[in-house]
Amino acid sequence: MNLPRAQKWIDPQYQEIGAGAVTLLTSADAGALVRLIAGDIATRRGPGSTHSPMTMVHATVQPGARLVLPWPAEYNALVYILGGDATVGEERRPIHSGLVRALVLAACVSLLITILYAFHPASRRL
Repeated sequence: MNLPRAQKWIDPQYQEIGAGAVTLLTSADAGALVRLIAGDIATRRGPGSTHSPMTMVHATVQPGARLVLPWPAEYNALVYILGGDATVGEERRPIHSGLVRALVLAACVSLLITILYAFHPASRRL
């Protein structure tokens, strides 16, 4: 993360964020569990402290489920799939296990992820 000039040489900080500290959210159909680690989603806030405006989530999405997150129009997004295949965005751009997809979401108000197929211990039923 690129800090503002005045903060370039501040001492590094570590923040312990255990599983019980994150803010938990679910999709309307209960097909996704979202762990909000830092930043905001709608009216909910994660416990993480950051120097730059950002939102960080860890989502577990069931096969066939769609996750739509309200997303600030001025933010981009980085999506990493632990296991399986998915599409991201309204354009349904494919992403596969172990790959990263960077999205430029100019003038977008939501982030859409659709899981096509999942394989990984994290993909078991919620």
